[in-house]
Amino acid sequence: MYCPKCGSPIVPASNFCTRCGTPLPVVPPGSPSSDAALLARPAVITLLAILDLVFGGIWLLATLGLSFTLTSGKSDPEDLVLALIFGVLGLTAMVAGVGLLRMKEYGRIVQLVLSTIGLLGIPIGTIISALVLYYLTRPGVRVLFSGRPVEQLTPEEIGAVSQLRGSGGAGVAIAVAVGLLVLVAVMGILAAIAIPNLLTAMQRSKQKRTMADMRSVATAWEAYATDHNTYAPTDAIGSTHPATLTDERGVMLEAASRIDASELENVLVPTYLRMLPQKDGWEREIELFVGSDGQEYAMRSSGKNGVAESEAYQAGPIKNFDCDIVYALGEFIAYPEGAAVQVDQPR
Repeated sequence: MYCPKCGSPIVPASNFCTRCGTPLPVVPPGSPSSDAALLARPAVITLLAILDLVFGGIWLLATLGLSFTLTSGKSDPEDLVLALIFGVLGLTAMVAGVGLLRMKEYGRIVQLVLSTIGLLGIPIGTIISALVLYYLTRPGVRVLFSGRPVEQLTPEEIGAVSQLRGSGGAGVAIAVAVGLLVLVAVMGILAAIAIPNLLTAMQRSKQKRTMADMRSVATAWEAYATDHNTYAPTDAIGSTHPATLTDERGVMLEAASRIDASELENVLVPTYLRMLPQKDGWEREIELFVGSDGQEYAMRSSGKNGVAESEAYQAGPIKNFDCDIVYALGEFIAYPEGAAVQVDQPR
């Protein structure tokens, strides 16, 4: 047993430290070894480790969600940067949590790095991070994470560990716990605002991808028609496409001839297009139509729900993500509000 103030060895059955005179606590029979108790993991360290593992898991889940959006279609560069940041933070927090639980020096160092970054989270993050930095840089904490047994510690180091257990830890733990509750509440409010906006942005990006792919196909299809005087693929020239796609009622698809993407791909790739986009933003097939004996063409995506709304379309914006996106003869007929609809003038 060692003095909690000066760290000097205590003579068994003594009531006072023979070096500094500090009164000694009474150790009940059957209590754990004083050496083991001295080097045991403090409650503050356990709390920090749990928080690191929880928030690391949340960041990794966010990374997984962003990675899914990145692989499901075209996305902005900011999404990739955000996924990388969340991934690095998540892995770093998990490493810190494991290191703190195992009382390894690398866990303390990584936690110091995270707490230094946390100072930027004004005001709550700054307060919590400052308290954590103060606690982790105390001499007693450095001794605990050194990995040395009690026999290799100096009296001053043992005294520092004893003082650490006698004061300061409870206050830091309470402050961190209260800060965590406030932080969770703030994160809940932000999530309630951000998640619906994120879902909307994901659907809007799928609309934009669909429109961009339709524009690419239309540009190549127009170039092919200029060279061959028909929109009908050569594989289908033997068959006629008598239906008229456009009239005073708008674009009519019910009587038009639908062609396979493979037919169009055979005549457009690679002369007019490096690769023919065949799926929309929701990973469903983009429908292709030819009419008026090959002098008209149209494309359609059935939107988020994959169900075509109609076979006749009037020019105008669509109202929700389930609505069809229709392109015919150089411009979008059914399109999201605010989108640029005209690409090329019809031939």
